[in-house]
Order: sequence, then structure tokens, then C-alpha cells
Amino acid sequence: MFKQCRQELHQLAHPRALLNIKVGNSMVSDRVVRSVWSFFFLYVVFTSFFIWALNLMGYDLFSSFATVAACINNMGLGFGVTATTFGTLNEEAKLLMCAAMIMGRLEIYPILILFSRMFWRA
Repeated sequence: MFKQCRQELHQLAHPRALLNIKVGNSMVSDRVVRSVWSFFFLYVVFTSFFIWALNLMGYDLFSSFATVAACINNMGLGFGVTATTFGTLNEEAKLLMCAAMIMGRLEIYPILILFSRMFWRA
């Protein structure tokens, strides 16, 4: 992603240049770059949604961020309210964090495919 950002900045300075992204000795196709950016975008969107939802439930921003980061990344306990246990969360917040854990464990794309109309028609 950093190489692609650097390439875009270079492209702004030199609009006619043909630039490629390399990882090791192999070139990365534009399709792969778009896939990485779309995954990153979806990750940020879902993380922001879960943080926003916990904030609406009355938890402070630090605890919301730390709890969502712990759940969606499957890294254990968070900081703030969930520093020692998730038992301090209310039932709705626990269900929301279960969804975040599933989203983090299965990754984002399988969850989106499960809820897509094309998946159920095939």
C-alpha cells in the first residue's frame, strides 16, 4: 500500500510516466492493488462502524476503539472497559463484539458474500 501511495505521488509529479509496483522481483498487477485497497477500505469502514456503535451505547472512545481492535483483530483483551474482562459490556455490546470477532476471524469478504443476493441465487 505504501508503494502504491508513493507511485501515485510520483504520478502526480510526472503524469506521463509509466510506473509499476514491484514486490521482490515480481510486478504487482493493478487488479491486486485494487483488491488490497478495497479490503483496507472495508476493514476501516467496519471498524469505524463497530466503534461508532459502541460509542452510541455509552462507552468512551478509547474503550470503544480498544475493544473493537481487540475483537476484529482477534488479539485478546482490550484496554479501558475491557482491560480485564468483557463482562463489563452490556448484552447488546457483547453481541456486537461477537459479530466483530466473526468478521475478524473469517475476514470481511466471506461475510459480505454470505449476505449478497447473488450467493443465494446460484
